[in-house]
Amino acid sequence: MPSCDFSHKMKVEDDEGGTHLTGNVSMDDFELLKVLGKGAYGKVFQARKIRGQHQGQLYALKSVNKSRIASSQTDIRHTKAERDVLVRTDHPFIVKLFFAFETNKRLYLVQEFCRGGELFRRMEVERMMLEEHARFYLSQIVCALEYLHSIDIVYRDLKTENVMLDEAGHVKLIDFGLSKLHMNEGALTNTFCGTVEYMAPEVVTRSPGYSKPADWWSFGIFTFDLLTGRSPFHSNRGKQETKERILRGKFHTPAFLTPSAQDLIRRLLRRPVERRLGSKEGAIEIKSHEFFNGTCWDRVLKRDYEPPFVPSLSSADDVSNFDTRFTSKSPRESDDISSSRNRENNAQVADTEAEQYMFKDFDYISPELVSTDKLSTQPNTDISNGASNLPEDLQDLRIRGYGD
Repeated sequence: MPSCDFSHKMKVEDDEGGTHLTGNVSMDDFELLKVLGKGAYGKVFQARKIRGQHQGQLYALKSVNKSRIASSQTDIRHTKAERDVLVRTDHPFIVKLFFAFETNKRLYLVQEFCRGGELFRRMEVERMMLEEHARFYLSQIVCALEYLHSIDIVYRDLKTENVMLDEAGHVKLIDFGLSKLHMNEGALTNTFCGTVEYMAPEVVTRSPGYSKPADWWSFGIFTFDLLTGRSPFHSNRGKQETKERILRGKFHTPAFLTPSAQDLIRRLLRRPVERRLGSKEGAIEIKSHEFFNGTCWDRVLKRDYEPPFVPSLSSADDVSNFDTRFTSKSPRESDDISSSRNRENNAQVADTEAEQYMFKDFDYISPELVSTDKLSTQPNTDISNGASNLPEDLQDLRIRGYGD
């Protein structure tokens, strides 16, 4: 693989078209403190910036091993899509990206550190939530999905593992590798993609295709999960049986749920897309449902409601809300592990012209972190107030081999 070491000066264009120096950003600027999570292709670390602007600031640093994804176009698309969505988004309930850069071995996404950990871990403790508590999280997720849909992004991977809590207990959506961009009015996609238990019927069948209403189905599953502690279509017999149950569309709503909660779930989990809540006017239909009566949506966006759970933190770098299976590990990046055959194959791939541009325009720095006192003359880095536009075919993602 050719060297793509991120040692040049990054630049960002301001509203007037000027280009400003941001300085070098590399792994030399960060100290790895703890492991927060691990996937098939890399790790997520708690990291502290130790040089330059914002020295001392804590981040969640996602490291992706290039050698583990270079042979798979699907994995490359996954990584590019996540970076592009994060660059495009700016919302109180979506995790913020501060830096993206690469070395010859790895890709890095430096994101907001959410001290409260995964909502999934809260569910492991509570099993099921009071409706009042669930309403708090659901209202923030409605706002996040509404925002994504307004910029023509379908999320496609809503689940409790992908909802983080910040230090105050508010929601932050993460993990946008399966998201689909450019989903404007009338656009459909037919990629079999996501986590099976949360998939809408039209995602399972891939016919005639699906769009934003698939996210509202997943939101219905998510609501059921919070209120009952389980998925309505889960099967111990495996994913195939789960898919068959989704297509049959029959499920039982427990009697302990209030009528408004039961009605919200039933309307969100309607198999015919045109009859599903949210299919016509989007989030407005969900916001207007009886379950959210009394909710002031301006207050939701302003994070004005008191969270039902506020993380207990002993220090700024407290990781007690993360899984000890990870936080107990030494915070170091794994060595590349490849057989001689894989190394040979990767060497062949590296010789192709496509490989030379595999991660073109990956580098990014958040405009709010840009120095404004110097100008850069570097012409080769597209770090600006938006992401590079990926071709449509780069958005077709398949199910990942981890995190299900």
